[in-house]
Amino acid sequence: MKVKNKLNYIFGDTGRIIGIIIFIAGIIFSFYTWVGITTFIVGAFLAFTHTATKVDFNAKTITYLSYFFGFIPYGYKLNVSDSMEFSISKNENRFTIVLKNGEIVVSEIKHVFIEEEAKKFLNELNSAFLSKQISD
Repeated sequence: MKVKNKLNYIFGDTGRIIGIIIFIAGIIFSFYTWVGITTFIVGAFLAFTHTATKVDFNAKTITYLSYFFGFIPYGYKLNVSDSMEFSISKNENRFTIVLKNGEIVVSEIKHVFIEEEAKKFLNELNSAFLSKQISD
């Protein structure tokens, strides 16, 4: 079973909004001038580029990807070993499930806003990859 988790937009929410405006302006200007095509491409890059992870429970791998223009993937694959562990880190208003190798965070896996949902997904990862469960 494979699960894809969209993490965030590389340029943040502000960059995404500006990118959508530039993207729409590029579509309009491309009917009148060649500069519109360049504007269209820059807007698409700003608006749709994001990061994600793919968790493959069968192969026991986690793939961290950046999707350029929203559909061109580029990233790396991690094989989860027994020396690694999954944990929950609390950021300002959300919980992030991360993969650690000792104290070093290797990859972010998923962002959630509800602590119970984070613990449930963490238990799924631990049971599938490391044969461990966390207590509530």
